[in-house]
Amino acid sequence: EGATREKTATRERSCLNALWRFQLTEGERRPEPGAWAYFAVPGRWAGHDGGGSENAFQLRDASLKVLPYKNNNIDWKGKPGYEWRNGWFERTVKGDRAWAGKALSLRLEELSPTSTGELYFDGVRIAILENSVGYAAELPASLADGAEHHLAIHVSDSGSRWTSWRGIKGDTWLEVLPQIRLSGCRLSSSVRRGLLTAE
Repeated sequence: EGATREKTATRERSCLNALWRFQLTEGERRPEPGAWAYFAVPGRWAGHDGGGSENAFQLRDASLKVLPYKNNNIDWKGKPGYEWRNGWFERTVKGDRAWAGKALSLRLEELSPTSTGELYFDGVRIAILENSVGYAAELPASLADGAEHHLAIHVSDSGSRWTSWRGIKGDTWLEVLPQIRLSGCRLSSSVRRGLLTAE
C-alpha cells in the first residue's frame, strides 16, 4: 500500500514513497536476489557534505534495523556510498482487477540532473528515464490481474560525488487513468465576451 491514496470517480493514484528494497552495484550489473537492504524513496545514497550521505536517509538491513554510518557515509561492501554510481530500488505492488481497461502508469517526479534511470516491471525493462524531471511511464495491463508484481528503478549517476543527488529525488506515484482523457489542456477566459476556451 502507498502512503497516500487519492481517488475520484474516474481516476486514482497511490503514493509509493516508503522503504524500498535497495542495492548498490557496479556498472550495469543486476542486483543480487538475496542481498537486498532497505532505503527510503525519495532518498539519496550520496551527495551531501563533501560527497557523504544525509543521516535522514538511513540504510536498513532485512530486519529494518538501521545500519551504522562510517565517517558520515553509507557503507556498502566496505566502500562509502559516494564511490557507487549505480543503485537499484525495488518494491512489490499489488494489482487490482478494478483497474482492467484503465491506463496504468508510474509517475516519478525527479531524478538528479546528472542521473538517468531505467524502469523494470517483473524483471523486464519497460522504460528509460532520461529527462530528470516529470517522468510518466506506462505500466503493463497485466498489473490489473490482482496479483503481486515487482517494480524496480535502476539509477545511474554521472555527476560529481560532491554535488550530485544519487538516488530518487521526487515523489513516486502509481496512477490509474481513463484510456480516453484530455491532457495538457489550457483554459482561457474572456469576461467581456463571456467565453471560456479550451486549447
